[in-house]
Amino acid sequence: MLYLIFPLLLARAFFALSDTKTPLFTSLFGSGTGILAALILMRPWGIAGLALAGVISSGVNVSLLFFLLHRKNKSVEGKSILSAIFRIGSAGLAMAVVTQLMKYPLAAIFDQNYFFGIFGQGLIAGLAGLAIYALICYILRLPELNDFIASLHRRWLKIRNMQATELIETKD
Repeated sequence: MLYLIFPLLLARAFFALSDTKTPLFTSLFGSGTGILAALILMRPWGIAGLALAGVISSGVNVSLLFFLLHRKNKSVEGKSILSAIFRIGSAGLAMAVVTQLMKYPLAAIFDQNYFFGIFGQGLIAGLAGLAIYALICYILRLPELNDFIASLHRRWLKIRNMQATELIETKD
């Protein structure tokens, strides 16, 4: 999912710098790379090869945009952004692997001929994947996880501090 969001964010950074040509040309180059990768990977891997070609295309586009933005504007914190991408990507990959591996034993438990069986399998596998994602984000000390937890606390666990001058009403 991140490979879809980052090109848009980086392109908008160029737009803010009044540079619309760079995102255009990097997108054309990335798309050309994706077409070439699709032609090469389609035969041996089928639909999976096409999906991989799309990821390669986006990866080339993001890499070019990031490199050119860093070259154009030295204030971009490249190391911290790349570190966050690597850590989030690692957690996402582990989540995907766990979710996929959980589906097989759950298929033996849930009846796959009915909606609720498929739903139950997907729900439990997805929750296991989310748990692994959160655990890896915690282990890798991702500040975004702390921000997410803090926003949940602010939204759902609102604790009202009572002033010392407030009286608690009691019924007699």
